[in-house]
Amino acid sequence: MVKITIELLHKQIGDLITSPLYHCLLWLIVFDIIAGYVKAFKTKSFDSKISTNGWLKHGLVLMLMTVIGVYARALDYVFISYFVCLGFIGSYGLSLLENLDIIGVPYPEKFRQFFKQMKDNDLVQIKNDGKIKIDVSDDENITINKD
Repeated sequence: MVKITIELLHKQIGDLITSPLYHCLLWLIVFDIIAGYVKAFKTKSFDSKISTNGWLKHGLVLMLMTVIGVYARALDYVFISYFVCLGFIGSYGLSLLENLDIIGVPYPEKFRQFFKQMKDNDLVQIKNDGKIKIDVSDDENITINKD
């Protein structure tokens, strides 16, 4: 069994912050934040509540990734750190591509079709007029006011 000491954790923090995957995640988060703000201003849908929730989510992801990364390395399970980091990278990569699509940045049509299909397949959609649309079958829709 590995004895976890402050010195060991300190060394693992140093290893984590030099990891290319961790840097990739950090940059994706930065680009996603920038693209999110550009999207909000372009669509004239800036909402401080959404912004605050986004900052909290990004902070939680970084904190979680740091704790998992440090302890996984300390316990010689670095593959868990890689797996979690790659999951976050995938999630942020898709979010960034979706934001870039809305902003209007050109990229391959296959991605646009993928995002359109994802949007069309949503069971719950919140409309701009404040109504929530829930698809319950192919023939029937229910609209609920969120007020």
